[in-house]
Amino acid sequence: MADPCCPQQKPWAILRAFAHSTCLAISCKEIPLSVNIVSCAIQNPTVMHHFDRSKVLILPLVLLPISCTTPSFTSEDHLAIRSGMQQQEQAWNRGDIPGFMDMYADSVCFISAKERTCGKEGVTARYAMRYPDRGTMGQLEFDRLEILGAGADHAWCTGRWRLLRIGDTLSGGFSLFWIRTPEGWRILRDHTY
Repeated sequence: MADPCCPQQKPWAILRAFAHSTCLAISCKEIPLSVNIVSCAIQNPTVMHHFDRSKVLILPLVLLPISCTTPSFTSEDHLAIRSGMQQQEQAWNRGDIPGFMDMYADSVCFISAKERTCGKEGVTARYAMRYPDRGTMGQLEFDRLEILGAGADHAWCTGRWRLLRIGDTLSGGFSLFWIRTPEGWRILRDHTY
């Protein structure tokens, strides 16, 4: 009878999963997960048919460096995105829409409840049309920022925005998908509501 924790897979698929989970287990400090997978691999006759049982025990030492070589989202990346958000806020409050747009990728898409605009030129034109002068631009504030890495080259930033103007105050939330580019971190998708 097959062990339910050990699906009948090709041996290399199990070892690949083991190597990946070991990397995740160490980075997340969930060691029991990797121990469970090693135990599963040792008990699985499909795996053990192809590998000497004594050599399976050294697999973590061999596969861990291979599986963990992918760069991760670092504290420097977090700070770079937070700095980008501050630069946007400052540019907006100077009345500098092109400066505000510096943090956007060329292939950005801006998605609101009413429309979708793609391309940096199109998004810039949209902002210029909606906010033609300093009075309509008001004073922008971001808060409640949460920045989460989504791999080494992508991240999500969510938060709240508030636009203080003489006649009114607008506010809402946003979800920004950032991508690492040769120029630095840039916003690829902007969902503002």
